[in-house]
Amino acid sequence: MIESGRVFALTKELEAALAAEELEALRAAGWLRAADPAPTVPCDDANRRCFRLVRDADAGAALPFVGVCKDARSKGGKCAASSLAEKDVAQEELSPNDVVRSLRAIYAARGGGAALEASFSRGERVLVGVQKTPQGDRDVVLLPRPAAMLKSVLFVSQRTLFLLPLPHALADEVRRTRGPASPIEFEVLARAIAPRLGKLVRAASGVKPATPGAGVKPATPGAGVKPATPGVSAPDSAHAAAGPAAHEGKRPKGRPLGKAVIDERKPAKKGAAIVDGAKHWSDVKMYRVDRHTVRVDVGARTYRFNFVDFGCFHEGSRKPTKLWAMLIDALENHGMLEWRGYGEYERARQLVSRLGRQLRDLFGLDESAFYTYEGRGAYRLRFQAYPRAPRGRSDEDSSDVEDDET
Repeated sequence: MIESGRVFALTKELEAALAAEELEALRAAGWLRAADPAPTVPCDDANRRCFRLVRDADAGAALPFVGVCKDARSKGGKCAASSLAEKDVAQEELSPNDVVRSLRAIYAARGGGAALEASFSRGERVLVGVQKTPQGDRDVVLLPRPAAMLKSVLFVSQRTLFLLPLPHALADEVRRTRGPASPIEFEVLARAIAPRLGKLVRAASGVKPATPGAGVKPATPGAGVKPATPGVSAPDSAHAAAGPAAHEGKRPKGRPLGKAVIDERKPAKKGAAIVDGAKHWSDVKMYRVDRHTVRVDVGARTYRFNFVDFGCFHEGSRKPTKLWAMLIDALENHGMLEWRGYGEYERARQLVSRLGRQLRDLFGLDESAFYTYEGRGAYRLRFQAYPRAPRGRSDEDSSDVEDDET
């Protein structure tokens, strides 16, 4: 779960992987929250590198959704389309900040008043807080990716309790290397925490759970959870939920549709937001108008931007960059960006990271525009993305016209 790096889990996969009591405790604590319907679902053949894109079914269809294979337009073989019920696309989301809040309550660890900015995707240790013990204070630290992090704890000299989502043989090796006098200890959440009366509590070592009314309901993903059955995805962590965007009062550079179309193309200043009104990515809708232009809706306001407005151009030729091409590709694929078209994975990952940060700054938000990589060969945008702008605007360019090449 925490180790997987995925952001969402289908509800039916959660129900298959977790006991009913565990699932009830996670939901009651606010860990598992209903999210928008999944944009993709797996294809039938696990050996194929494809997935089905979820679309609304035609009027009068028996079920509300239909899954269309992403390779439906290719000449090769493809998976047949399938009708989908709401339960087939229902998914739920987890938050690293809530993981840390609940662990503070369960382990009676003080956070020191610092703002939570937990993330499980950066491969960094996550400080839960400081715990009082009979031997003195000690840090409580979560290792989201133990396989890559355990060797580094060989050099920790401060008293620390390291929390591992799942058992790891390397932890036993570290114990043997450091010896019985070591200031560090390990605890496996999957063994140490269990559901009790609808809540998740620390079942090991006789420590009492946090008292009711402490302001945080104890819960943790990966705790007391049975290993997922083969072929079933376990729940995962999300990027830390950041605070509201601090960009009120700034004037957007894009002009609302209905006024003159932008004709003075100046790139946005580095780090400057060009769109007002978005407090979260869920407030944003973006449409492809043509290969050089996008439409952005935030609430009741509508804007048009091109690659120069977004700063995605080469200084010499004024042609769009690869980052702009990636954005257009993602819009054309309803928010899914297949990385294989951009070279080796590491190169593609760096490009996606740059594009996510650039969009974050342009919209004045605190999170990358992309979710953590979920597998299946594609990254997913956090905002609503569409390959075609809706018609009805008198000054809207026709998206049926061939794009001009510069």
